[in-house]
Amino acid sequence: MADGTKGKGTMVQAVVDDDGAGAPIDPLTAQKKREGTITPMSQASQNGYLTIEDIAKAPDTVTEELDVPEWGGRLVIRSLTKGQQQDARRKSMREGEISTDLLEMHVFITGVVEPAMTEEHFGMLRQKSFGVVEGITRKIMKVSGMDQASIAKAQASFPSGQ
Repeated sequence: MADGTKGKGTMVQAVVDDDGAGAPIDPLTAQKKREGTITPMSQASQNGYLTIEDIAKAPDTVTEELDVPEWGGRLVIRSLTKGQQQDARRKSMREGEISTDLLEMHVFITGVVEPAMTEEHFGMLRQKSFGVVEGITRKIMKVSGMDQASIAKAQASFPSGQ
């Protein structure tokens, strides 16, 4: 599917927590619980505080298939880690400024897993549809939390001054 989701059906808005307390959880957490990809918290974090071990073990990156009907197939994309995002930004610096063209290229070639992409491949993509290449880049940015909506949501979750 064009948005990278698999299957059909309705999105779960909220589900009951496994402990029966009735606490709503977000759809992504519900999916991870169903798939068994949520790592149980350590004893130290049972009080609600994460340990470094909890953070290191948490599966917080995404890999998904993305249908590209304009090209007659699909790609596998992934969310970028913080290190990959920083590397892309650093590689995109020119004369003290970030080149948006280079940043888009680095996000694209880092975010597309299958087929593996290089800078040379991205040069070829300059001859392809802007809308298709831009759509793929935006999807990578979205799953990486780099799109405007994700940034606004993250900023809203942290009160000013924190």
